[in-house]
Amino acid sequence: MNIWACVANAGTTTFGPDEICDATGSCQESYLCVGTDTDALGNTISRCTQLCDTDAELAGDSPCGLLPNPEICARSAVSGIGFCQESCQPFPRIPGSNYGCSTAGESCFPAVLTEDAPTAPIGICDANAGTVGPFQPCAEDGTIGECADFAVCLDFSDDGSVNPNCNALCAPFEQGNVCGRGATCSAIFPLTGNLAFGICTQEFSAGAIGGRCTAEGTPCEAPGTLCLDTGAGATCVLACREGFNDCANDPGTTCSVGRLNPDVVPVFLGICL
Repeated sequence: MNIWACVANAGTTTFGPDEICDATGSCQESYLCVGTDTDALGNTISRCTQLCDTDAELAGDSPCGLLPNPEICARSAVSGIGFCQESCQPFPRIPGSNYGCSTAGESCFPAVLTEDAPTAPIGICDANAGTVGPFQPCAEDGTIGECADFAVCLDFSDDGSVNPNCNALCAPFEQGNVCGRGATCSAIFPLTGNLAFGICTQEFSAGAIGGRCTAEGTPCEAPGTLCLDTGAGATCVLACREGFNDCANDPGTTCSVGRLNPDVVPVFLGICL
């Protein structure tokens, strides 16, 4: 439960919803001045953004309003408190698209509502200043911002070299994943956080669900699969989230959790056996 407090307004000016704000004044009640955009010189532009209750969003109460301009309560660094932001459809990824976002220069950032349980991916309209295209070299391993379309700069090399590339985010448990020819959607997201979405990678083992593979611990060619030895040699098994119907793509199996390294992946991620 969130507790709200009365505070004195700072400055002499009151800025309205979505208005550009600065240190000379305060936003209206229940709004906070936060950086949301950048100008042509790279300077941050701050606007009055509505605060909201993320617990209410998870409960389906839509604290930011409904159609015709749907917004969602995107969580902030403060537990239980978020900001109302325009929503969008993050998948399938279409490089160069604005995904229906109303503000010029914005793209759709795939996100999740919570980090401690599996939730369906959502999309948040936000400015993306990245310019490096899919699978092109980037500099800062493990970061978002350098790559276009909110892709992640990642290094998959295992030979000691450092060669990060831009890898697009994708939804391994949803239909219509588009990673392009020669790539697949990995269900094992290699960064700390929620595994409701994965990343497009060109580093994978050949093989369909149930087929033999060679590089154990890496994704297989079939989206959402992982090369593992479950007792009869390395095969491509389908990853799954506890409580979801992810094993429907491998008839006759159920989601078995607790078999993957809990130091690497959350306990709710399992494999279809």
